[in-house]
Amino acid sequence: MEHDTLSGLALHHQHNARENHHIDGHVGLGVGAVGVPSIDQCTGLAAGKEQGVVIVLTGTIFAIHHDDIALDDADSAACVLAVYLEYGVAGFAAVNGHFAVAIWDSKRRKCFLVRDHFGFEPLYYVDNGSAVLFCSHLRPLLRHPDVVVEINLPAIRNFLLFCYNPGLDTIVKAVHKVRASHFVAVVDGRLRPERYWQCVFAEGTTRDPEAWSEALRSEMTAAVRIRTHDRSSAPGVFLSGGMDSSTIVSLLRSIRAEPIHTFSFRCEGKDVDESYFARVVANHYGTVHHELAFTPDLLQNLGELTASLDEPLCDIGVELGSYIMGQSASGHVQYALTGDGGDEVFAGHPVYRADDIARKFTALPAFLRSIILGAASRLPDSRRKKSLQVKARRFAYSYGFPENLRSNRWRVYYHHHELLQLFNRDHHGALEAANTFHDIYALYGSAESPDALCRNLHGDFQTLVHFHIDRLRLTRASAVGSRFPYYDYRLVEFAAAIPSELKLSRNKEKYIQWKALQGRLPDEIINRRDKVGHNVPMKRWIRESGVFETLMKDVLSEANIDNRGMFDPAFVAQLLIDHKRGAKDFSHRLYALVVLELWLQKNVD
Repeated sequence: MEHDTLSGLALHHQHNARENHHIDGHVGLGVGAVGVPSIDQCTGLAAGKEQGVVIVLTGTIFAIHHDDIALDDADSAACVLAVYLEYGVAGFAAVNGHFAVAIWDSKRRKCFLVRDHFGFEPLYYVDNGSAVLFCSHLRPLLRHPDVVVEINLPAIRNFLLFCYNPGLDTIVKAVHKVRASHFVAVVDGRLRPERYWQCVFAEGTTRDPEAWSEALRSEMTAAVRIRTHDRSSAPGVFLSGGMDSSTIVSLLRSIRAEPIHTFSFRCEGKDVDESYFARVVANHYGTVHHELAFTPDLLQNLGELTASLDEPLCDIGVELGSYIMGQSASGHVQYALTGDGGDEVFAGHPVYRADDIARKFTALPAFLRSIILGAASRLPDSRRKKSLQVKARRFAYSYGFPENLRSNRWRVYYHHHELLQLFNRDHHGALEAANTFHDIYALYGSAESPDALCRNLHGDFQTLVHFHIDRLRLTRASAVGSRFPYYDYRLVEFAAAIPSELKLSRNKEKYIQWKALQGRLPDEIINRRDKVGHNVPMKRWIRESGVFETLMKDVLSEANIDNRGMFDPAFVAQLLIDHKRGAKDFSHRLYALVVLELWLQKNVD
């Protein structure tokens, strides 16, 4: 095969009887059935014969913001073809939706692989020197005879550090991902990645909160409306009881009169159970509410969950909650809106406050910082997730990471010397070579604004956002799509200009969202100060439930670890011992190791 050969594997589910592939000499594009079809995984192939252009598409287009191109829900591929023919690849900046697109322009002898603004749809490719292969899923590429499957240790390191891989590479050395808001052009055997859309996080000149909040309500409503205009399915919402998901329910009720289904999972424990607040919202807006009990027994679903992941990720059980909520929603709705994204759009993550505190803390004399950090690091663990001592311990641990990591500094679960203890000595040389965060530094360093919060949000939209999107993609295993109004690219562009002091005010996180929703959400929701998030008490379950210990002894048995040849079995065993006796909280580490081993068994072995 010649080096400029292109082969497109399944660009997902075929929903019509049209021709599902196109061959032009050494170039092949196609769409085909993979897994369980869902409403948000429509596919299509469209050809402009006169122009010599063929497009294959997977995903869902909610709107096209070009005045001269109207969206036809029945033939999204033809609409996307029209965008390319009129505006070229740059035209995808105004395509609002979830999409992965492959384009063969025969007259120009160019191929383009295009991924949506935030990476809702995956898109992978391999350049093995003789051919370029691409696919909207990783697993079919791994089964291709021309793809060498070799684990990428730096990506494994990233996963263990952050519980997902924020870097630019995948967990398999030969496989690369088209980055969100980018396209990869294949011309004369050379691959060139290029960005087609960039959101600039820079404060606007207007400081008036009334003006911002009124405009914000309009933008949020528009984002919900275009994601629910299809009347073929009753709308659903994943409802935690926090302000973000409650806002989605409120906006949806303002534009849809028919029944709304809401879905929540509930864990026992005062420090994690938010079901009361979800019920407050459901009752206030008259939704059909479905509450799912999430118990340690559901950990037995981890095996089938990891088989659904393109790459390993975990959120100490919240991703399993997403997976089982998809199962709960199946049969009631074909898609559900989610409140994920509000914390990035409006700066609600505690890490933004921690970053601000760290800058002030750094101004203290070194000897005083040393005393405070030493005392905080010796504090005992607490059962309460957001207790002051847990926060102080976490601050002391994370403060030692490089400041250039910015908000990711507070999300790391190993220092380098601890990773060396975890890995076999055979891997220490490779770990030393991989002991860098250059990918992350570059992503955050490319921000145009000097404002600290703007720089954090700029980087988080290229890293953390992908984690939330990948987690919610798990609902597709139950034929339920997840839709993200807060990640509407026009809403993000609007919010990126809101002044930082209107997001992270001195006394309140997400101030501008709170301001915009006063009088529109129940008082119990908008005036809450005790939100703990949609959490799973994994720390307690590992200590008190035999389910996880049984799972770990099975998945991370000494024999399995030896066969994998990556980790030190004694160190892994000691993590469990120290966690169970309450000396340290190693729940993130233990859970991630189980997820990683299961993923490797299901996808690589």
